[in-house]
Amino acid sequence: MSNEYLGKDIRMEDGDITFANTQDFAISSFENNLFQAIYNRLSTNKPEYSNIEYGSELYKTFGQAQDDLTLNRIRGIVFETLMQEPRILSVDDINVRYDVETLNKVLVDLTITPINSKVPLNLIFPFFTE
Repeated sequence: MSNEYLGKDIRMEDGDITFANTQDFAISSFENNLFQAIYNRLSTNKPEYSNIEYGSELYKTFGQAQDDLTLNRIRGIVFETLMQEPRILSVDDINVRYDVETLNKVLVDLTITPINSKVPLNLIFPFFTE
């Protein structure tokens, strides 16, 4: 089954547009485009743009105690944010943990199933709580 429904977009790395060897924009396609869209949505503070439904409220966890309550809050925010993405059929698993090497870094392991697919996709979203 074709995965073209996941779309294409200009590839971004660390918030910057990337270019191909041809000096044209680099393109992010299909699963990679969905991963990029998820990263952008989770990384954008919800009120940052005029469309207040776009983005996440992960910024509300900055400076919170590093405990199970905060991890559960992050899990809930991630789930709510992912359900806004129309290309996601289901969020199958969200595992949230603190990075043992960087105490203020949280790693979110995601398993999602895109629309029109029976094959789950896995990705890790890192972010800092300070």
